[in-house]
Amino acid sequence: MKTVLLGLCLLMSFSLTGQKLSEDSEKLKKDQPEVYKSIEDYASSKWKNDSAKTIYEINEQTAAFSELCKLVIEDFSRNRLCLEVLKQRTEDGKNISFNAPSVNWKSVLFEMRQKLNVKTAF
Repeated sequence: MKTVLLGLCLLMSFSLTGQKLSEDSEKLKKDQPEVYKSIEDYASSKWKNDSAKTIYEINEQTAAFSELCKLVIEDFSRNRLCLEVLKQRTEDGKNISFNAPSVNWKSVLFEMRQKLNVKTAF
């Protein structure tokens, strides 16, 4: 009986710790609430009522968005490349917007990395 209770307590503690926003997500929420809101809307529409997966998706999308911003800041010429990728990666065909909940930032970052690799290979 003690083993079962201990197992349940461990399971509950793991599930509770996994449902927190990352530091990047908290910072984005404070500094750029419109972008954070779009990421939150995207994650909510993707995972509906599963809060753990929604928060995980918010953290993943925020990390991708932050890394993408760092890439563009490092070399401003990447801005055009980023916009091209962003245009291709809006999921519902709407106009390009950094605040649109239709943007999958993980896909944008992945595609941007691929294009950068191709560009720098020559």
